[in-house]
Amino acid sequence: NCMTGFTSSLLLMSSFLILSHIVTPAVLLMHFISVIMIFCSLVAVIGYVWHW
Repeated sequence: NCMTGFTSSLLLMSSFLILSHIVTPAVLLMHFISVIMIFCSLVAVIGYVWHW
């Protein structure tokens, strides 16, 4: 019974690690895209204000 629990916890840990490895780049990419969008909108607003 102890061995089964150990194996299941090991499987859970490995699946969690794989999931985190998959999720982390996606989250970073989403943050990167949102930062780029905010930067572009800021540049557009500054350019619009500067034009007037």
